[in-house]
Amino acid sequence: MAGRLLSPYPPLVMADSERDGLEFLAHRLIHKALEEYDAHRQNGSKVDAESWKVVRKSDQLTMYKRADSGALYQPPEARQPATAIRSQAESVSIIENSITQGRPRQKMPILLQVGAIQGSLNEVMYGTIAVDGQAMMLKTAYTDDTLLDGETLCQLRGPSATHPFRFLGVKWIVKGTPHAPLVRPRDSVFLEATGILTREDKNERVGYHLMHSVSIPGYGPLEDRKIVRGQISSCILYTESPDSPGVDVFMKARFDPNGNVSESVATQSAALALMYGAKIGVCAQNKKLSWLLRSSPDSPVHRPSRSMSLTRQRSCPICAKSFSMFSGTVECEMCSTVVCSGCSAKKKLGFARSGSKQVVLRPVAFCTSCLTHARRLNVFDAARQEVLAGFDETNASICTTAVSKESTSNVRPDLLGNVHNCRRRDLQGPKKAPAISKSLPPDITRHCSESVLTKKDDQPRRPRVNTWGNGDVESPTATNVGFALSARWPSPRI
Repeated sequence: MAGRLLSPYPPLVMADSERDGLEFLAHRLIHKALEEYDAHRQNGSKVDAESWKVVRKSDQLTMYKRADSGALYQPPEARQPATAIRSQAESVSIIENSITQGRPRQKMPILLQVGAIQGSLNEVMYGTIAVDGQAMMLKTAYTDDTLLDGETLCQLRGPSATHPFRFLGVKWIVKGTPHAPLVRPRDSVFLEATGILTREDKNERVGYHLMHSVSIPGYGPLEDRKIVRGQISSCILYTESPDSPGVDVFMKARFDPNGNVSESVATQSAALALMYGAKIGVCAQNKKLSWLLRSSPDSPVHRPSRSMSLTRQRSCPICAKSFSMFSGTVECEMCSTVVCSGCSAKKKLGFARSGSKQVVLRPVAFCTSCLTHARRLNVFDAARQEVLAGFDETNASICTTAVSKESTSNVRPDLLGNVHNCRRRDLQGPKKAPAISKSLPPDITRHCSESVLTKKDDQPRRPRVNTWGNGDVESPTATNVGFALSARWPSPRI
């Protein structure tokens, strides 16, 4: 499995003003993506066949490339630099110029992805979030998104018990090109944001996954490793649809592969890398199964041997089929119950040692009762429990500390209940548990009172962070963004 490369970069330390600027940039880009999504829906959610060409399909998702060459991405050096966006500390600004300035102009395709995926919005976001390198490699093991390596360089905001799908930070990743083995891998340093917001005017919940390349001194291209630095700017929006049980998907992406690679190869590589959403539901289900396994006591005292179980059991506890010398039996690795082969299934789950990104897939046997329980398990509860256990905060390079009261609590909620026909071991925590809020998150234009960043005046300041500019649209300035300026990231409540 991937993950063999060693991280070439140290943890990123950023000044408060730079962090504030990146938070504002993410806020602005998500707002722009919502505007594009609204325009798409006002057009009846139809894609103009003359303007967009299909490049890839997967299940109910379709990826398009803008067909008219005149509308292809124009390098930012052909535009006037946008007005600098300044955060509360005026010494640092984020400027919309290109980190590729000085190179010849080239066509940079624009991609559009629309469609739907099965599952709930919570399941989609549970499969999407990955806060550190190990989580990234586990995710790619389930989604096949061509990731070779990755690290979180700086975590600005992480998940909490109240917001378990929230992440904001700077990442570094390396992507391969399996369909073009002679093409060098591409890496990218980018700002990533995930979470769920509520648009109160439309009474809908929207999940977002933003990736936007940034240029940071000391974190430049790895030319000595034969890796080419690429640029990406994409925002995937997941919307719960009242008319269907699935989640609607909308994404626009602009990318620059750099190097000597044909446009067709670059387009196919980008499309393949961004089509992981088709398997995000499988990723979420496997993550739930893995979490249940990690939560189970592993002591042999709690796990009767196979021979003892067969001595006590004469029939399958699920279907009541009698065991015989020639009948196949399987021991569930979740609850140790011995069942017939017809009442069991094997799922390939990813495993990695603590602190390692080397992921190994192996089949794990489950009885159908445990699989049913895992499928019905509230994914918000599972994600929340992971945060309470500190699982999602290991190995992440955190440059600021914004710990909520929920994330520091030692209370473990009662996660697992009884399962019919399944001899489940005691996996329940203490009876007292903080209640999970069932209210919907506020709109992206609303800012909660929760503190986002813990200011550290003694942190060293770095040179300004440059961001890769948006392509065919003029970037709004700080005065016409359309929502209140704030150094605080919106804090959704679920």
